Amino acid sequence: MKPVYNEDFLQGNSVTLRKTCDQLCRGEPVLLMDGDVLYDDRILGRLLNSGHQNSLLLDRHFSLGEEPVKVAVRDGAIVDFGKIIGTEYDFFGESVGFFCLSAHMAEAIIAFIQNYLDQGPHDRPYEDAIHDVMGGSSATGFDFEDITGLPWIEIDFTHDIEHARNVILPRIRKKLAKVLRVGAGGQSIISSQPNQ
Repeated sequence: MKPVYNEDFLQGNSVTLRKTCDQLCRGEPVLLMDGDVLYDDRILGRLLNSGHQNSLLLDRHFSLGEEPVKVAVRDGAIVDFGKIIGTEYDFFGESVGFFCLSAHMAEAIIAFIQNYLDQGPHDRPYEDAIHDVMGGSSATGFDFEDITGLPWIEIDFTHDIEHARNVILPRIRKKLAKVLRVGAGGQSIISSQPNQ
């Protein structure tokens, strides 16, 4: 892992991904994660253990609106991906923003991003590139893991910070406390310090 500083981060996440091209296009699988997500570690475990070359996470329990990136599924396969769903589906969920990508898929996404940046405005999100790569064939090339019920939140706004602090973090800590008790042979090894 090599840190990459992007002085143009205000131009959007496509510019950020383009800046990491050398790291993403090395002929190796890629784990792509949005950096503004607080999550239960079981979520990452589901993605890493999915057994699919190209996989993403979806949560069926979310608030509808323009902001969430949605994953539409029909007959067990992803049929659409984006903030606006334009095809028939059996169900859809919100994308967590975590992806396992084959080397080929990572390169294809970067190629779409480079094309967007060459054409003009730099404010297109990287999710558009994933949508366009998926649209290149009848089979999207992506599988999904359903993480509905596991605690996570994308922190975009002030109210998200409060929800993270008051709802999501306590659920993650509760799960962690249970794991620590079980790991100690049923004896509690949790300190009685107040929540920070």
